[in-house]
Amino acid sequence: IEAAAEAKSIALKGGDLNRAQKRIVAPWLVHKIFGRWGELVGSEPSHSGMPYLDGIWAYALGSALLNTGDMEGAENQLTRLQEIIEAPDADQYRAGPTPVSSILRLAAFNLTGEIRQAQGDLPGAIAAFESAVALEDLNNYTEPPDWAQPARHYLGAALISARRYEEAEA
Repeated sequence: IEAAAEAKSIALKGGDLNRAQKRIVAPWLVHKIFGRWGELVGSEPSHSGMPYLDGIWAYALGSALLNTGDMEGAENQLTRLQEIIEAPDADQYRAGPTPVSSILRLAAFNLTGEIRQAQGDLPGAIAAFESAVALEDLNNYTEPPDWAQPARHYLGAALISARRYEEAEA
């Protein structure tokens, strides 16, 4: 939350919002990671209007909606995320060395996997998470990483649910 306040301060002072995007979305991703769905559902993003910001918000909110029982809302956020990925300006504003469209495509694979897993489609979830892992492996190296939620964690959890323990361990 402190990082978001700092990013907002940078933006208000006319600083480079591109460089602040990762700091802006950090609280949204932390809420997602720790299942703090109430911090996302019914909230508005602190910043918007750039593909990375709008896409990561759709990803985090989609997961929150899914985990609070709103499958339709989650699917709507996935559709929104996919539309942002396909927008001609998706890579115009950089958030790091990896193209924004690649990061958001990874987010879309992860959200697709979460939705399919919630629907009981483990093979579909595993396939989506495998696609996310393959894309994540192509990311440029940077600290902090351009993608803050390792797709392998989601893939491993889905493989465990499918009782494919050796694959999950690998």
